[in-house]
Amino acid sequence: MEKHQKFCYLKPDFPQKALAALIFLVNKDKEDISFILPLNSLYTSKEDVRIDMEHILAQLRDSGNIMVKVPPTLILLPVVFYSLYPLKRKYWCKSSLSRKIDRSRWFWLVADNPKPYMLLATPAFFDKKSGEWEFSAALPLPLTASDGDIEKLIMGFDYPVDEKAKYAALYIFGKPLKFNWRTGEMSEAPRHSIDEQVAN
Repeated sequence: MEKHQKFCYLKPDFPQKALAALIFLVNKDKEDISFILPLNSLYTSKEDVRIDMEHILAQLRDSGNIMVKVPPTLILLPVVFYSLYPLKRKYWCKSSLSRKIDRSRWFWLVADNPKPYMLLATPAFFDKKSGEWEFSAALPLPLTASDGDIEKLIMGFDYPVDEKAKYAALYIFGKPLKFNWRTGEMSEAPRHSIDEQVAN
């Protein structure tokens, strides 16, 4: 780490409303769900989700993976800004404490019942040329989590955060939505099985 490196001096402009997204990877042979993948980005529009999905499918095609397909229906998790969470220099000095956290499991719990949870959103990158931030939908947390609980999680969660940022943010989840990113069709996501969620 460079001695002159500065930390926590820019205040990110977090959106008041945003979207997190869950996609499904389906086994082409069995036509069943093989994996639930929460996307990294915090989106400000359905169009941003659509553009990202185009990129994801292009990467999947380029990888030569012919055993997995991505259905056009995904789950959107609307969120509303709740509060800022101060970041500290020590959060970037935690490699020995890092542990693997199952984001997929936590996000699926939210998709099934969002009421007990809030979202930790992090400032992933600041573009100096445009002056704009890229934000990540890092991880759902219990609404009952204290500041100490959140700090312990950040200290042990190896997730990209721009060291220039003074704050992360907490968001409250709204009702999950089914979204077909190809057609634009959207509806409320019922609390059913995973296979029913992705049915066209």
